Amino acid sequence: MKWMIWSLLVVVTLGCLTESFAQDDVWKLEQKDLEKMIIDADLIFEGRPFAKKNPADKPILKVTEMMQGAQRLNKVTLAEEISLENLKVDSDYIFFLKKASSNYSFIETNKGIINSDLFLKVRIRKAIMQKRVESSQGVVLAEIKKVTEENIKDSKDIQVIAECERVASYKGNIPEKFSLKYRRTQDTFPSPAIIFSDLSYFFFLKKSPDGDFYTLVDVYDGAFLDRYYLRKEISSVTQDSALGYFVEMAGNTVNGLRVVGQAVETTVVTNKPVKFHFLLQNVSEKDIEIYHNQVLYFTLFHVIDEENKIIPVKYPKKNTVPPLDKRHFLELSPGGYFVLPSIDLRNYCELPEKGKLNVYIEFHLPWEYSGKTIGKEAWSGKVVSNKIEIEIEIETEKE
Repeated sequence: MKWMIWSLLVVVTLGCLTESFAQDDVWKLEQKDLEKMIIDADLIFEGRPFAKKNPADKPILKVTEMMQGAQRLNKVTLAEEISLENLKVDSDYIFFLKKASSNYSFIETNKGIINSDLFLKVRIRKAIMQKRVESSQGVVLAEIKKVTEENIKDSKDIQVIAECERVASYKGNIPEKFSLKYRRTQDTFPSPAIIFSDLSYFFFLKKSPDGDFYTLVDVYDGAFLDRYYLRKEISSVTQDSALGYFVEMAGNTVNGLRVVGQAVETTVVTNKPVKFHFLLQNVSEKDIEIYHNQVLYFTLFHVIDEENKIIPVKYPKKNTVPPLDKRHFLELSPGGYFVLPSIDLRNYCELPEKGKLNVYIEFHLPWEYSGKTIGKEAWSGKVVSNKIEIEIEIETEKE
């Protein structure tokens, strides 16, 4: 069962370290030193030491947030006694570890331990993402349509083969449909990535030598479930590619469904409402069932200014999560559509006083709302509207 897999406790044995301390002044950490620490480390995580119940117990580090390395790791047991007496059990630290033979040890730079800090975490996460993107030939968000696993002859390894459909491209020319293959060794800790069909993942990819398929740049650190904060992080280091995503996806049909948007007025004056109408339409030749409740909860707006910069937009979610109920499903016949509530873009972002803007409306129904858990086979996915062009002008005084 999936919940059993994700709740698995993984223990990694660390190599010996004779001294350990926390850096007191994280603000003096220069960017070049931080980048070197990230390059040197195989494992980076935020965590804290467990309080010992017995003086003879080996020290254990609890992982509260894995930043780089084995994503399914949640605690680390040190192989030999080292001094952690300067670390507080109720304080968070960021640990930088490197692999040495079959074990891990702290990197030499700054002893591999620094005090955790909100702003420092942002710096570290961004630098890690930059490294991850730069080491990849392709970075995509993709939905897995099918996963198969094959035993490799004369080996304990498993060949994982996933048929994927690209949702968004952030780097490289990854085809709309592609095959992902990688080897996963059984009964090893930490465990390589485990992926499931009908879910969307961010993949950091490289081509196979013969170019027939793609594989993960790192089997521990190359696949991540779709999360909003990851979209923001990846977009922040691949801004140009993120803009290309909207151009590429605009107006496309996804599994028979498309979004059509239109501005009520293509030219508006400063501080006046900027309103849009949009609808979801079935353009396939068969009926499509779709979840239809609290539609704005599943709607995103993407706004790009004249300088090709993305304007920050508030997610228009409501406070309550829409319930998964059979009563909230709608069947669209071929050509059928439903109109979504009109929106005023000013309610979701701060627009410039003047200038031309490109707006894209994204409708995103997570896989949970396909209703498979309640016997449905409804539509799920992400679909982006056509590009909607508007211009904001400063209102001139009438004579």
